[in-house]
Amino acid sequence: MHLLLTVTPRGLIRTTDRRRSKALGHDLAALADTPLADLVVEADRPHLARLIGRARHTPAVWDRVTFVRADGGTEPLLCCFQRVRTDDTPRGAVLVTGLRLEALEASLQAEAAAAFGRLAFACHSPAHRLMQSLEVVAAECPSSQAAARCRDDLDGLLDALSRAWAWPEHGDGPVDAVSVIEAALALADGDPALADLRVALRPEVPAAWTPTHPAALAYVTLHLVANARDAAADADAPRLTITVASDDDGVHLEFHDNGNGIAERQCEDLFAPCAAATADGHAGVGLAACRQLLGHLGGSIRMHSRPEQGTTVVVHLPAAAPPAS
Repeated sequence: MHLLLTVTPRGLIRTTDRRRSKALGHDLAALADTPLADLVVEADRPHLARLIGRARHTPAVWDRVTFVRADGGTEPLLCCFQRVRTDDTPRGAVLVTGLRLEALEASLQAEAAAAFGRLAFACHSPAHRLMQSLEVVAAECPSSQAAARCRDDLDGLLDALSRAWAWPEHGDGPVDAVSVIEAALALADGDPALADLRVALRPEVPAAWTPTHPAALAYVTLHLVANARDAAADADAPRLTITVASDDDGVHLEFHDNGNGIAERQCEDLFAPCAAATADGHAGVGLAACRQLLGHLGGSIRMHSRPEQGTTVVVHLPAAAPPAS
């Protein structure tokens, strides 16, 4: 990890580990109680403030931020912002971690992408959505003691669950891609951010067996659903159709939305880490992480799109024989 610290709700630096108090040549311990924005290039400071603000109401937010090294040079880091609460951190504190992905070996990049995927998958839980709602109520009604008590009780419950929770190990047996996608869609059901998107799963086979880890496929599904929501936001009736097919060459998934689409030549650019795909020039690492995850598992992902005709994302996974009954 190339950056590890906490910041107060006002964005002031609080170091979390004296052994990691050096970052980008700076002595973070000596910079305690100074704005983290001072270590960020001026153009990224407004975006940093937005990320810290979002992290106080969202379990995890990540994006690229360009920092200024002690020698005056600049260093873009892939950063994750997470709300954190311990005995020695103030209410509303945010844990900030940063990683230079390009400095890692390919195998470690895949592991980093998998870690982000597992985090994103876990953060779709109803408990986390309830915490987001409580944070909004507490922010709008700061004098409400009932909201504050509910938030504290849920905070303690989530903390206990996070300590006890362990991702179940997946064995060597294959999984049914249709069932995993159904489970992922059920996990997202009820998420108000996806309420306007109509999702139709249309499997062409009863089951599509693949050796892919179910968490990886669920993460890819959830990310592509969120992408379709954004792409089709301006449509009269936002839709995403997911088809699943399987043959001797593998398992084939297609995610087709009815959004505005983009020029075909731009599709590959969106798979670059931290591709600038938004109006303010920032984007996350979702498609890059999907490609890394799928590549690590022997699969692939590509995109086709045309203006005014929507976008289709095609995912290929290796095929496997059905498990013995």
